[in-house]
Amino acid sequence: GNEISLFSTPEGHPRHALAQQRLETLLAEGAINAKEWNGGIGDEQFAWLEAVLERAEAADEKVVVMGHYPLYPENEHNLWGAERLTDLFARSGNVIAYLNGHNHVGNLGRAGSTWYVNFKGMVDTQTENTFAVVEIFADRIEIIGNGREESRTLPL
Repeated sequence: GNEISLFSTPEGHPRHALAQQRLETLLAEGAINAKEWNGGIGDEQFAWLEAVLERAEAADEKVVVMGHYPLYPENEHNLWGAERLTDLFARSGNVIAYLNGHNHVGNLGRAGSTWYVNFKGMVDTQTENTFAVVEIFADRIEIIGNGREESRTLPL
């Protein structure tokens, strides 16, 4: 998610220019996630993920994808171009979960057969940590939360 961002490459780098262009487009569209602290992925990385999901589908495998930025539900912290990935996950039908951070208050949503779990940030408290252990079973995902992160059972 940091491949195309204003902070991952120096000014003058082609990806920095692309990030500036994407941000300006999002700002012009009034996008809620048009923020300098967000970023996106490039076409090459998207094509790689698409190929991985196709191979997994051919092998009848379920997939958990992890990234830094949230994709769903919509909020100001979402990856630039999040819809492109959520559409890919919906088309593939084999992504059971997308796990991420970035939005320190956390979030949870489900679209189609994919759970979108945004874990809470560790940096927002002085006295309490937060983390989770994720266990995946044939019929569910168990999230064992610690500190500010709540425990959840997500049916598959």
